Amino acid sequence: MANSIFNISDIFRQTFGYEAPPAFTIENAIPRRERGDFGAKFYGNDLLGREHFMPVILNGYLIPFAVMGITCRKNIVSTQMAERKGSVHEIINIDDYMINIKGILVSDDQEFPEGEMKLLLDMFEINRSLVIKSVKTDLFLKGDDKVLIKDMPMPPSPGSHNVQTFEINLVSDLVYTLTL
Repeated sequence: MANSIFNISDIFRQTFGYEAPPAFTIENAIPRRERGDFGAKFYGNDLLGREHFMPVILNGYLIPFAVMGITCRKNIVSTQMAERKGSVHEIINIDDYMINIKGILVSDDQEFPEGEMKLLLDMFEINRSLVIKSVKTDLFLKGDDKVLIKDMPMPPSPGSHNVQTFEINLVSDLVYTLTL
């Protein structure tokens, strides 16, 4: 991994859909870190021992072939001013973090991944906070790793009977202490 070449323009194009000027690469990347600042692992192994980057663990279950995005939003109240240009903005708070996980369930025995789907369904049916562990969520949730599953689409996976794609949409469930 230390001698990998990264084409930043290709990564930018694949992620955002257009070329990042200028085209450049990073050669001889620095040695990799094994853990993030808050302790989560940068690398993990799946059940077959294959290494992957930035594992996502939800309630102790390693989400297979996961990619994760986080949406941050602020609640801002804008008030129009009479006879003035623009408006006055009041930042109320930072909204809950919206977390989207996409993944693929794969059965190596050419059968439908029924057992893996049942594990996801069981997590969905839990009506309380779940614990999420990932380098990315550690940065945003700052040790308060509680989330709730909002929805879990299971899009069709045509052409293969041993693969099921899935999506999990979560919302942060920060714990607040009210003082009277």
